[in-house]
Amino acid sequence: ADRKVYFSFLQKIPFIKKLNKVLFFLWPVAAESLDLSGYDLVISSSSDVAKGVVTNYPTKHLCYMYSPMRYLWDQKDLYLERYSVLRKIILLPLLTKLRIWDVFANSRIDYLVTISDFVSQRISKYYDRIADQVIYPPVNLSKFMSLKKESAGNYFLALSPFEENKGGVDIVKLALRNNIKLRVTGIGALYKRCKKLARGNKNIEFLGWVSEEKKIELLRHAKGLLFLGVEDFGIAAVEAIAAGVPVLAYNSGGAQEIVVNKVNGILCDTLKPQELDTALKGFTEHGWDRKTMSDSVKHFDESIFRKKFDKLIQQNLQKD
Repeated sequence: ADRKVYFSFLQKIPFIKKLNKVLFFLWPVAAESLDLSGYDLVISSSSDVAKGVVTNYPTKHLCYMYSPMRYLWDQKDLYLERYSVLRKIILLPLLTKLRIWDVFANSRIDYLVTISDFVSQRISKYYDRIADQVIYPPVNLSKFMSLKKESAGNYFLALSPFEENKGGVDIVKLALRNNIKLRVTGIGALYKRCKKLARGNKNIEFLGWVSEEKKIELLRHAKGLLFLGVEDFGIAAVEAIAAGVPVLAYNSGGAQEIVVNKVNGILCDTLKPQELDTALKGFTEHGWDRKTMSDSVKHFDESIFRKKFDKLIQQNLQKD
């Protein structure tokens, strides 16, 4: 609690909160400007430029990577869709330069850990290196497993699905086609589009940002969680299953490592409307066992994360 926090030069720029995204091309410079001399081990927690810090020899750099930089690689086109032609012309050469920097920055990491096999595969594709280890993110399972589950309610739940890779549009369309009750939390880039799609439909309720307590209360009564995005991992799905709420998921991304078909959810191989509708029908008719579901995600507990990461730190400190 008494540790001193050091910031990059970006923190000193006036109105940086408003200008942060505009100045994205300076993020790598900011990461490299940090003085990390005098440390035996540097740990970066990164989905963007933090992994690009420069360390002295013989300092070890251990990176816990959540994802390759999405807007540079596999989701580049999705991010560019929101911009005008003129902005795209300006952005494209900047993104090309950032991709070159990104690959070089990854070569400086001494030990690379990632959050899922799915992310590990993308690291291999874009950075031409193999992640040294996969350690799933920590999830506080106890507060969900101890949740007194009420009898399943009459609504489905979607948790913050409003970014390009999170399937919000498909979730809303599924609810509209099947006339099911849906409660959706969060805000994001696709919030207005999803709300416009559902305009006039009283079965779909947009709750905006909710507290952790409210989220738990929503899970307590939910019939199921709709999880149709391509997530790097999927903590929301783990939490739902631990709470005894089955998950209807798109069979892609981190969901493949969490959802076990007809044990704790249903995996749908495509996002085609007819197949999703069929999967929803089977999901609704299936009999779910809460204990079986909870047991299926025990290996994601935060205690396991701590043990693995502590061991990893000791191993890296002992290396010559």
